[in-house]
Amino acid sequence: MKIIRTGEVGSERAAVVQADGTVRVLPESFGDIDARFWGDGRVEEIRTFLATNSAVEIVNPSVRRGSPITKPEKIICIGLNYRDHANETGATIPTEPIIFMKAPNCVIGPHDEILVPRGSTKTDWEVELGVVIGTRARYLPSPKKP
Repeated sequence: MKIIRTGEVGSERAAVVQADGTVRVLPESFGDIDARFWGDGRVEEIRTFLATNSAVEIVNPSVRRGSPITKPEKIICIGLNYRDHANETGATIPTEPIIFMKAPNCVIGPHDEILVPRGSTKTDWEVELGVVIGTRARYLPSPKKP
């Protein structure tokens, strides 16, 4: 089961893609896929719901997929995170991670139009990996202890 957001921009709804490729839109009572969704452990609730409810709305798999999470609280990025990228930019390989932030509203769906700034002469491509931390963590006593 993959949890996704599907629908037109601004009207996305939480949905799941099942192993056979069937896309089922979840009832609005599940809310959207945001930080609270992950923090509240809603994934098990979805599994239980799907196991006991066969009358969930099925949508065409070609319907637009939205960004994987709505309203991310923050996006922390690591720059020049592999040797080839540092080499292609002519930068020296960093001894420590280069950390920078992106605006939360820069997240789009996988096939959405990328808005390129006026006058841009080169647009680079990259792949992003998102990590959702389901529990708030601050000032942990050790890396092993939550």
